[in-house]
Amino acid sequence: MISSDPRTEGLIIQFASSGLTDLRRNAETFKAIARQYGIPMAISLVAETITVEMRGEFRDAGILLSGDTAATMRAFSWIYTRRRLKNRPRVSAPKPLPARSAPSDWAETMKCLEDCGIEPAKWAVLGPNDRAITACATFTYPLVVKVLPSESDHKTELGLVKLRVGSPDEVDAYAADFRKRLGKPDMGVLVQEMVSSGVEVVLSCLRKTDFGPVLSIGTGGVAVELYRDVTHLALPVSPAQVEMALKRLKLWTLLSGFRGKPAADIDSLVKAAARFSDIFLAMTDVQEFEINPLIVRQKGQGVVAVDALIATRK
Repeated sequence: MISSDPRTEGLIIQFASSGLTDLRRNAETFKAIARQYGIPMAISLVAETITVEMRGEFRDAGILLSGDTAATMRAFSWIYTRRRLKNRPRVSAPKPLPARSAPSDWAETMKCLEDCGIEPAKWAVLGPNDRAITACATFTYPLVVKVLPSESDHKTELGLVKLRVGSPDEVDAYAADFRKRLGKPDMGVLVQEMVSSGVEVVLSCLRKTDFGPVLSIGTGGVAVELYRDVTHLALPVSPAQVEMALKRLKLWTLLSGFRGKPAADIDSLVKAAARFSDIFLAMTDVQEFEINPLIVRQKGQGVVAVDALIATRK
């Protein structure tokens, strides 16, 4: 008998027609099997009306009555998910960090990222009287020129980001153009070294939700809204929980090394994400803190932040 086989983990009985008749005729047999073997058991009926009383009768015997094969399989998947989650090692909540104020400018934001174990891409903010030939003398070209997050939330869509800028004169020209287009002649313009290799990840913490503070992590860059390959975790969170969440994403394939590419520094990513979350919780006046993209370099080379956006409580 299938139900007595030690390798049987669950039993689904599918009726194609005359299901209710067969169910009533064999009801006591089904109930006896459920009681004797104690395995998950479902009976699926197609195009039949199952009364509330009948559902309750079989539920009390440990049997699910279902009118949809897909619903039956979904219910069994929940059983396996619950078993997997139940067997996870328990993780103690991290000790809260001391309260800290939100960063007030780009320099403080970059210092905050460093505290998270995230390396900012080499940067400088050019004022209207600064010249790239001096301010960026130690930079390696090509560079990125863009407006600061505080000046525009959607700078890419507005054409306020220029990549692969190859000379100091070009940097100065783009900076002047951005100031003119935004009507802010005294505005500082951000210049960064380009980070060309690595896996792009979005890392975001949000406080204003129905579920309390949440960490979102997934495929980043301009593809974040295209692929929607993002998962969410309630805070606080541990590195182990971050890693388990990442394994459910398509992003995990890229991080692990796809089509011959080297594996990314997953260990640095999960540690940085957990630390980033802890620091976010410590900044109670911050509603949202997003890094996109966060570049995950090859294994052993850490993670680099290219952009960061902070929204504080008004």
